[in-house]
Amino acid sequence: MVEHAIKRNKKTRKKLYLRVLFFNRKSLNQLTSKMDF
Repeated sequence: MVEHAIKRNKKTRKKLYLRVLFFNRKSLNQLTSKMDF
């Protein structure tokens, strides 16, 4: 049960990260151009 919860947490974290990235794309454009992801 604990392992499953951790796996689920990672999935939701990834979704949240992608969502934040998507919404803040314009502001992150400056950072990405400097860091070259």
